[in-house]
Amino acid sequence: MRLKKKVKKVLFLILALLLVIIASIFGILFYLSSPVSSNSKNIEIIIPSGYSHHDIASLLKEKDLIKSEKMFIFYTKL
Repeated sequence: MRLKKKVKKVLFLILALLLVIIASIFGILFYLSSPVSSNSKNIEIIIPSGYSHHDIASLLKEKDLIKSEKMFIFYTKL
């Protein structure tokens, strides 16, 4: 009987930990994919021919148009 209680307790803790991890991942993804600013004015950026998505990500990050270069690169690979 005690073994069943311990197994249930361990399974509950594992499930709770997984839920916290999943919620954290979604929170981070939501934050990184949200707009940098609420300003809705248009900004024109000239991307030179031959730039890779890494170069473009760096350029956009320098201009404070994206929060994360890695998230931008992830989206471009989808």
